[in-house]
Amino acid sequence: MPSYDQYTTKALNRHPDNENFLQPTSFRFVLSRTPEVVYFCQNVSVPTISVNATDILNQFPTTAIADPKMQFEPLSLTFMINEDLGNWKEIFDWMKSFSINSEKYNPDIQTDPRNYQTDGTLVILNSNSRPQASVTFKNMFPTSLGEIDMSASDVGVDPVSATVTFRYDTYDVTVY
Repeated sequence: MPSYDQYTTKALNRHPDNENFLQPTSFRFVLSRTPEVVYFCQNVSVPTISVNATDILNQFPTTAIADPKMQFEPLSLTFMINEDLGNWKEIFDWMKSFSINSEKYNPDIQTDPRNYQTDGTLVILNSNSRPQASVTFKNMFPTSLGEIDMSASDVGVDPVSATVTFRYDTYDVTVY
């Protein structure tokens, strides 16, 4: 049986294949339904994923097992609004198409979710700006579109931005 020192030495001799850190500005978000939003995307986070633990009660200390149902938090994406509001309106019109309170409502959309859902992909780039990994969100649709905040008292020239929140079924991660 190997000694403790042999295990320690093996662990210390392992070296990662890639020593570069992930850069927070190295990404692209691809969503074919809203190309203008994608172009002006400023901030997106891979949402939290969680699994509930179910307690198993018995005469011994309580133990837990993983619940087979995974929970995915909503995806939020912040984008700069272009001056003709084209990218903000892409999301606005998409949301109106499945809202019964809208003149753009299409009842056929509700009968088949493929009419208002789409897949989206977050492409994570490496230090050479080449795709390193991707996170693909399945069956996305917007659930909220943030306000357009304008103020005559602002003296800066920071562009106006908005946040859109999406729900989706699941996401998968692929490392190239």
